[in-house]
Parts: sequence; C-alpha cells; structure tokens
Amino acid sequence: MSFDIMYSISQEAALSIIEACRSVHPDEFIGMLGGDRKEKMIDELVIVPAVYGEGHSMVYSHLIPFDSRLLGTVHSHPSPAN
Repeated sequence: MSFDIMYSISQEAALSIIEACRSVHPDEFIGMLGGDRKEKMIDELVIVPAVYGEGHSMVYSHLIPFDSRLLGTVHSHPSPAN
C-alpha cells in the first residue's frame, strides 16, 4: 500500500502556526489543521481546547466538535535555540 499524500499549506495558515507557537513559547503548542481534502490544501489553524506546557502539550479531544475540514495536527518542540 502506497501513501503518496502531499498537502500544500497557505501562507496565512503557516504564519498563524508560527504566531501561535511564539505566543506560548517556551511551552509546547498543539493545534489542529483545517482545509480542503479534495484540493489537498491546508488553509487554517484551528485552536482547540488544550494544555500547553514545558515539555508537553495535551488536547482535550472530547471537546473538539466534529468538523470534516480537520485534516491533522501541528505541534511545536521549542528549544532554547529558537
């Protein structure tokens, strides 16, 4: 079985991810990615109920409503160098 799935990400979504990671630094960030499966385009960062901590982050998955546009997750691993 081959998994040859490549998605593009919009500049706006990428910048949102960077800003979200910076806003919780030095803690780790976790969020979800939304977009269009057919077009294979990630176009939004979805902020979900979560805990951000030093060395960990956790999503309250039972509080995330069903949304067919959710495509995946994004997670940071900050270090003193960044």
